[in-house]
Amino acid sequence: MIYPDTFEYKIGFHAVRQRLEALCLSTLGRAEVPRMAFMTDFDTIRHSLDATAEMLAIIGGENNFPLAGIHDITGSLRRARVQGATVSAAEFHEIRRTLRTLADIETFLRTSY
Repeated sequence: MIYPDTFEYKIGFHAVRQRLEALCLSTLGRAEVPRMAFMTDFDTIRHSLDATAEMLAIIGGENNFPLAGIHDITGSLRRARVQGATVSAAEFHEIRRTLRTLADIETFLRTSY
């Protein structure tokens, strides 16, 4: 923990969070932003920077990374878990598109990296 509790706000890190949240493509990404914490450990920072550089290389490469088609389907899947429950046609379509996009991402990563 960093002392004081208001450290991130005092250094303006809250503005970084707001900007990052605005750049998220989905509700799942926006929900992840508040869970991100200010880092001070060098190895953790290095790992995060490496992962970020790798993702930037992937989405900036010649091949088109299949990013479109991801929906937040958690609510639909929770309802579908209940025996006898159904999902609407629109929810089913979002689930199908999301699964197709995830399969496309897996194929992209297997063939490209």
